[in-house]
Amino acid sequence: MNLIILNIHIVVTTLYLLNYLIKSGLFLLGNRDTFRIYRKRTMWVEMVFPLLFIGTGIYNLVKVGGFGNVGTWFHIKLTLVLLSIPIGIIGMKKEKKPLVILSILILVYVYLIAWTKNPMIF
Repeated sequence: MNLIILNIHIVVTTLYLLNYLIKSGLFLLGNRDTFRIYRKRTMWVEMVFPLLFIGTGIYNLVKVGGFGNVGTWFHIKLTLVLLSIPIGIIGMKKEKKPLVILSILILVYVYLIAWTKNPMIF
């Protein structure tokens, strides 16, 4: 069961990241109409997927014994994810491309940390 939940977590976070990259790419390219259409059609992804990856993430965290039983990489990952959310939201709402780019870089870095379990991926 743990492996199933872990795989659901990985698939959902990967799909969410891909969705965010597509949406951010449309935003950065300046095609506002296409961006708005894509955002409207994928609004359900932005509501359902975070619930799924937060739920499966909490489940996996509880199964390993909580925050005390994970490495430093996890704490860095969680902090950066929580930081990237407001950066991305503010960037898109205020149409600040540097903030959107920063949120993309943070999320890709977090994704790499999650796979390597090492914040020193470079």
